[in-house]
Amino acid sequence: MKNISSSQKKHLEKLVRRNEWYFKKLIHDVVKYLKENKITDVVMEDLGTFGKTYIKNDEFDIKYSRLVRLLRLSNIKNWFNSQCEKQGIRVHLTSPCYSSQQCPVCGSIHKENRKDQEHFECTECRHSANADLNASINLRNRFTSDVLRKNLHVQDEFNRLIPKKLKKEKIKEILLEHV
Repeated sequence: MKNISSSQKKHLEKLVRRNEWYFKKLIHDVVKYLKENKITDVVMEDLGTFGKTYIKNDEFDIKYSRLVRLLRLSNIKNWFNSQCEKQGIRVHLTSPCYSSQQCPVCGSIHKENRKDQEHFECTECRHSANADLNASINLRNRFTSDVLRKNLHVQDEFNRLIPKKLKKEKIKEILLEHV
């Protein structure tokens, strides 16, 4: 930001506002769908540690964490929570640890299960699925399993789940115990 002209800053601000409007519209559409289909609870990964990434975007030659800050994408979670709250939909947070590496069929957890960004194949039972779908099943299981709800989360005054402050090793241990 320090090395760009005032006209470039204005242009960037315009792009950011347009980007924010677009995401708010998408969020509105998703929340509307949830409300129309009587969905009262949503489970999301708590990606609060996203800002600590050192992964670089080759196209823009910039770290993803910097790009997220420039585009103000970290506000998406807040916008979503706000819209859901207005419609009476609870948003529960869970730890992202192992959600994309765990098999929902046999419960095994291995880095090798996640072949690439799109594909999941369990090294133990050979279950295969779209990686995002697989992760969402694991998140749902953390919400619907009484044991995982209790061991991985605390509840706030509105009965929303908030992840306990646990080390990754402890989370893995809990997940493997309750398959």
